[in-house]
Amino acid sequence: MAEKQKKLLILVVDRDNDVGRKTGLSTPIVGFEENLKAAQ
Repeated sequence: MAEKQKKLLILVVDRDNDVGRKTGLSTPIVGFEENLKAAQ
């Protein structure tokens, strides 16, 4: 029998928009690929 893949949700609320100010990116950053781009 195949094992079910587990999923993990990570939710971060940037209340003071420091990520947006420091990176110049528009927030919220939604999605796996968009978060990878923002982290680089």
